[in-house]
Amino acid sequence: MKMIYCKEIDDYIKSKEPKSTDILLLVKNIVKPLLKSNAYFDSDTFYKCLEYTEKYYYEMFPFQKFIYALFFFYEDETKLFTTFDTFFIMEGRGNGKDGFMAPLADFLTTHYHGIKNYNVDVVANSEEQAKGLTEIIYNRMEDYKDKMKKFFRWTIEVIINRKTHSKITYNTSNSKTKDGKRPGMIIFNEFHQYENYLNINVHMRGKGKVQNPRVVIITTDGSIREGPLDDYKALSEKRLKGLLPNSKLCPILYRLDNEKEIDKPEMWVKANPSLPYMPVLKREIETDYALMQDMPHMRPDFITKRMNLPKEDAESVFCKWETILKTKRPLPNPNKALAIFGMDYAELNDFASGGFLWKNGNDYCWMQHTWINKNSPFFKSIKPPLQKWEDEGFVTIVDTPTIDPNLILDWFFENAVFFNVQILSMDKFRWEAISDDFEARELSVVTKENPNGEIVHVRSGGWTQNEIAPVMDVIYANGHMIYGDDPCMRWFTQNTGVKRDGKGNKTYFKIEPKLRKNDGFMALVHAMSERSRLDIPEWNPDGNPYL
Repeated sequence: MKMIYCKEIDDYIKSKEPKSTDILLLVKNIVKPLLKSNAYFDSDTFYKCLEYTEKYYYEMFPFQKFIYALFFFYEDETKLFTTFDTFFIMEGRGNGKDGFMAPLADFLTTHYHGIKNYNVDVVANSEEQAKGLTEIIYNRMEDYKDKMKKFFRWTIEVIINRKTHSKITYNTSNSKTKDGKRPGMIIFNEFHQYENYLNINVHMRGKGKVQNPRVVIITTDGSIREGPLDDYKALSEKRLKGLLPNSKLCPILYRLDNEKEIDKPEMWVKANPSLPYMPVLKREIETDYALMQDMPHMRPDFITKRMNLPKEDAESVFCKWETILKTKRPLPNPNKALAIFGMDYAELNDFASGGFLWKNGNDYCWMQHTWINKNSPFFKSIKPPLQKWEDEGFVTIVDTPTIDPNLILDWFFENAVFFNVQILSMDKFRWEAISDDFEARELSVVTKENPNGEIVHVRSGGWTQNEIAPVMDVIYANGHMIYGDDPCMRWFTQNTGVKRDGKGNKTYFKIEPKLRKNDGFMALVHAMSERSRLDIPEWNPDGNPYL
């Protein structure tokens, strides 16, 4: 039996960079046996594909050539059936998945591949993700317009080969219908976002109506468990171990072998095969790695998305104490700076906080005050020196059944004269109990009917917090948040944890719900949700209504 030889496969197998156990098993149990089999390798078309890619797109990396070669294996010389009909490819975030698949998708629609109506459907959960790959092809068409117009017609929505009539289109998972489609290849991008097979099956209905159908699943790992991604990972692991010899699945899994390798940068290439060739990616991963040292709650995302090891740690502290201490710098004079007032409370018989947020250059500045009810059932058990903090002016301790909202309003109006206050921001669910007092002071909520109101209700819980979480991470890690020397605010921050749900969405929570309060931090979160108002010359055309 004559052994199949492909230089690109051989070069990659013999390359010295660290390879994960999954890649070693792929080589041992799938690729090497394939090279010794009766399969047919269409080397002519493969090299035409490499030439096409490197002429019109970019010079390919060795691992990319290795993967491309596997697309051109067939059961025999008739080329009626491909050896692999499904490619499951996992790479760490930032490795250029769209750029990797775009040239191949383009090439397979051409006469070099030789199959008419070999349509390529690119599928993702959002239009932005789905368009990413087709935009790369569109831009190449524009770059080589004089030559390409002989062979293609193109818009951003569809690219059509004039000779084969093959089309490249993008689809979102919620497209109304895919009935009647005849895809030659379906590319599922960011597969980790699927919770079930409902939308996947809709796109798969047309598979098999065209010769040599292929499905490509290319993704990072994600936070959704027991969904399609986990199913394909389990199937891949069986395939790699040689337990499914008749399967037409080709699993190519770039991931670390264990968490110990996270702290060994030389091993990161196992999950990020583009790393040796992309210095920008290397710098990004190094930056993320450094960031998670200060912000422990970012570790699960780093491990899951950069290194493709799902991390089940759903809760962790917001940031380390050393990072919190970066906030301990003198507050600059606001000098009538644009400001947002944020406030929060859990119960008015416990704690309530309010504060002013403004910017000084690249720094965010936060001056807060907290009201504490002495009759709270937890008051005597709280460990920090509350009386000392009151003497220093950071808190006010009240001895009443509930905290009077007018105390908050008095402090607000007393200090608003130092700022150009744009808006007051608070959780809608906290409004009802204090609305009468605020409206009595002529402060009303922004609505369609009242666009010039002074109070904005932020969306409660996960939506707002997940939206600002990445911004907060960077601000704190880089030391761009200033509290002044406010021990109460440092305590609030230390008491805050980050929780992620099954979809990876982040919310802030109190690490210990009764004795470790974080009202001041949540007031800051509400203010930060309106931070865009700090970057405009003027929001209220009538000037500051509080002066």
